[in-house]
Amino acid sequence: MILFFLGFVASIALSLWNRVFRQGRTGQSVGKTALSIQLIDAATSEPIGAGRSFLRDFLAGLFNNACFLNLLWPLWDDQRQTWHDKVINTYVIKTSV
Repeated sequence: MILFFLGFVASIALSLWNRVFRQGRTGQSVGKTALSIQLIDAATSEPIGAGRSFLRDFLAGLFNNACFLNLLWPLWDDQRQTWHDKVINTYVIKTSV
């Protein structure tokens, strides 16, 4: 039971580091780095910070669970944004390799 709890806590800590702090500071999570894409603020073209990165992931989970259409929205959106990107005012762009 203790190992399960420690694994659970480590999983949450790693996820927070990757999706909130790392992505907020650099614009890239580990997965985004591997795919050469970056999350940027629409107005400044800079990384969005940990707070907005957390809010973006929270809204993504909320919208994706409420309506699967959020995942498909970039296919016909002119700016290629999901709903959570529109709310937070961010873009995901290709980076140079």
